[in-house]
Amino acid sequence: MDIEKIIDEKEISDSSKKVYLSLLKRMQKVKFKLPTKANEKITYVKEHISSFENPNTRLDMLNLIIVIRNVLELSVEKLKEYRTELKQQQKAHQVSKMADAGDKLMSYVDFTKALAEAHLKDEWKKYIVNYLMMRYGVRNKDLNLSIVKTKKEMTDGNNYLLLKKDKVVFIRDDYKTHKTYGKKTHEIHDNLFHEAVKKTGVGKLITEAQTSNGLRKLYINKMGEAKVFKMMIDHYYDKDEPASIKRLATDRGTSLSVVQGFYNVNAEDDPISKAMNMGSDTE
Repeated sequence: MDIEKIIDEKEISDSSKKVYLSLLKRMQKVKFKLPTKANEKITYVKEHISSFENPNTRLDMLNLIIVIRNVLELSVEKLKEYRTELKQQQKAHQVSKMADAGDKLMSYVDFTKALAEAHLKDEWKKYIVNYLMMRYGVRNKDLNLSIVKTKKEMTDGNNYLLLKKDKVVFIRDDYKTHKTYGKKTHEIHDNLFHEAVKKTGVGKLITEAQTSNGLRKLYINKMGEAKVFKMMIDHYYDKDEPASIKRLATDRGTSLSVVQGFYNVNAEDDPISKAMNMGSDTE
């Protein structure tokens, strides 16, 4: 039976086909034969899949088996029961990973203290970068920006801090998920932030050729954007503030399902599930 042909003819995206074909090759490499007869041979399937350490790989392989058997109109009930079991293993694995990540993050209190110290030491760029990461969950690309005083200095497709008399307007038109969320604009009425932007002056915030290289010099305690975002999700999670979690995800330009799967270092459901139920998700 030509499994590759079945995958190729299935009405799915090309990227999904590539994933399935890659999984098939891994199975073939260890001489695993997909159960393509009426008998599901669930024990045989379990023995093979359990030999792979990564729970995500196990689940992906099982999904491929279920897809193939569905195409062949063969029963998949026992396999679906096994999939439920694997999903629990996957969740437990994610809990462990996120708990480890939580141990390595600065606390919100320590981070905000360090941020205040940066302002007291006139470390203006450091203050700006870490403030924006903490408040808006921005990625490195978002911080490739220029400080300007007039809209005439701004062009489409770039990021800016527009310095006004009593506020700073943060404009993002070039960030990772722009195609999904479009241009983002935030008005910042924070006196300390306004002072930091004013003291820094007009021009590129990061002058190094590689934005990431310039940013590394400004991180508080080596807390890059992903760690700061996880820290903030953890902070709002502990305070049981689903609205704040939803706001931060929206500001970053990411979905709550992504936050739940990868950024919740507590790795439990309650506050993020509440956020998901507070109206439609933004992605």
